[in-house]
Order: sequence, then C-alpha cells, then structure tokens
Amino acid sequence: MGNSSSSRRFVRTNVPAREQLVGGVIVLLLVGIGTGIYVKGGRYDPGIYELDAAALSSTSEAVVGVAATLKGETSLAEPAAGGAGGMLSEMVDGVEAMGPEESYVADTLYEKINGRAPAYLEFNFEKLVTRSFSVPTANGQFVDVFVFRMDTPLNAFGIYSLERDASAAAVDFAADGYRSAMGYFFRQGAAYVQVIASSADPAVMDVAGAYAEALAGALPKDDSGMEARMSLPEYGRVSGSVSFTAQNAYGQEALKHVYEAKYQFEGAELVYFAMRAESEAAAAAAWQAVFDFNAEYGEMGESGEREGAVVFEAENFGDHTIVARKGALVFGVMNVGDADKARAFMGHVLKDDFPAGGPVPAEESEATNVEEEDGYE
Repeated sequence: MGNSSSSRRFVRTNVPAREQLVGGVIVLLLVGIGTGIYVKGGRYDPGIYELDAAALSSTSEAVVGVAATLKGETSLAEPAAGGAGGMLSEMVDGVEAMGPEESYVADTLYEKINGRAPAYLEFNFEKLVTRSFSVPTANGQFVDVFVFRMDTPLNAFGIYSLERDASAAAVDFAADGYRSAMGYFFRQGAAYVQVIASSADPAVMDVAGAYAEALAGALPKDDSGMEARMSLPEYGRVSGSVSFTAQNAYGQEALKHVYEAKYQFEGAELVYFAMRAESEAAAAAAWQAVFDFNAEYGEMGESGEREGAVVFEAENFGDHTIVARKGALVFGVMNVGDADKARAFMGHVLKDDFPAGGPVPAEESEATNVEEEDGYE
C-alpha cells in the first residue's frame, strides 16, 4: 500500500548505553580542541615566522639567468671610454639614472622585447644592455637606452638595416645611423643602439641626441667583415639608403650578404650593390650564376674584361643590368632604365674616379655622357 499522511514515523526511544558513552566522548574532545585553539591564539608569537637571514647563507652564490638582470653586470666584452663599454653611465649633462642597468641574453631577450626577439636572434644576438635616464628639466620626461650586442659588425648592421626608417634623417656621428621623431638609432661596431625619448619634446630629444653621440664615440669602432659595405661609392649616394640582404638578393640564390644603396646620378636614380664572397672562386661562381640567369631570361649585351674586372651587360624587359667581378668582390647595377647612365656610373666605379663633391647636376651631365661611356669601354 502507498504511504499516507496518517502514517506514523519510526522514532527510536531506546539508545544503548554504549552509543551514549561514545557520543559523550566525542563531545568532550570537541570542547577540548576548541579550548586549545582559544588558548594558543591568545599566546601567538609572530617571531615564530620571522626570516632567519643566516639560514640563507648557503644560497649566496652568484645569481644567474633572469634574476641576474638585477645585478648590473653588463660587460659588452670590450671596455670603452666613458663607461660605455660595460656601464651605461650618466655620460652627458641633463640626465639622472632611474635605476641600475638591466641585461638580457638570448634565452631572456623576449622578456624585454617580446614579439621582436626572433628577428634579433636571426642575426646572432648575444646580449642586450639597457638603462633608463630621467630628464629633470623636462617635467619628468625620460630617455631609454638599448645596446644590442651581435656577434659581428655585419649582423649588427643587418638588424639595424631591417628596422631602419628609410624616411628618417641620417646622423653625422655614425656611419650607419638616423634620427626619428622620438629617438636615435645607429650601428657602431657589433652594437645596434637605440636611444628613445619619452616624447618628441625638443628638450628631451636634445638630451637623447647628446647621449647617442657620446655613446657612439665610446663604443668600439669595428667594421671588420663589412668590406663590401665600405666599397659602396659615396658620390651621389642617397642618405640613409644603404641596406643589407642576407640571402637571395634580387631573387638570385648566388647573391648573399649583399649591400645595396640608391644613387642619384645625372638626374636619374639607380641601385648599386656589392657582395664580398668567401673567396675569388666563390665570387666567380656567383658572377657566373647571375650571368647564366640573365642569359636564360634576358638579352645579353657585351661582356669581357674591363679595368681589371670581368663584366657583363644584360637587358630584361627594358631595364639594364651590369654586373662585374674583381677578386672576391661582385658588384654592379640592377634594373636601370637608362643604359647610358648605367654604363657611365659603372665606368666611374671600375676606374674609382668619381668627381669630388656631390652629384653632377643633370643639365651639366649631358655633355659628359659620351666621354664617360668611352671611359667605360
């Protein structure tokens, strides 16, 4: 039968003495525990949890890894004047250090420049030293200094070239450097340096510029391994246009570690490149590979030896290419619209006889085209 509202509920009325005894013991234990907690709480001694510094003596060895950035150990390998070689000091008036230097290595670089670190690692990044300086006269503004150390001057130029603002004005205190709206950026030796102001306030930018120039003067000057960069002519070169390509320049697998720059020449703009191979044999192989490519896809012009170099000319879809090799150096102009100006420019390169001073104005250059072309031949 189903249950009904009149059904009686079972209630136990007889509890055995044994159960009563156990229940009483449990109640007494609970009362005892509560009393103990109350007494202990009233006698709390905070010294129980106080740090015993002596107990840490076994861990007092030099810290390595991420925490080492707090120690200010920031040697850049070569000591330099003014403390720049191992310490970003207050080397100019108008700045006050906001804290110690920080340093980062390849494994920790992402902590400082997360998202950009992989690009630096591709150029064999070794160490970053950074420090911030306040500018007391500029209402709490500040300047951040970053010195990225690469393994070679070549790789320092590579990352500098990758990040360069081509529209910015070149600086006069470093061969590779420019000023942006809010900072100074340059390559000196194996170091790529950024001096970034907290605002475009002229008072802050003046301090940033002074610090950048002082640091450039203090860092070691080293252009080893950059002979191709140094071979780019200065005559007519567009300021800030030098760039670097590590692999496959102009889509040519044979052209690697290539420098190029834009030039204003006789009223036209052209691009000149230079690559120094590991050996003369490697340079000859690279030159031949570029020759073969143009022979297959373009129309070949004259080729042969000129001014101690092996030279070929080619035309591709109306643009003219002239590539030369001398020793381990491969160099030339690519995709120039005017063949005569390409020949004239390369004539000066081969003879190393560019006129002194700036580019020749277009109206003066027309009369010299024949003579310069003959000089190339």
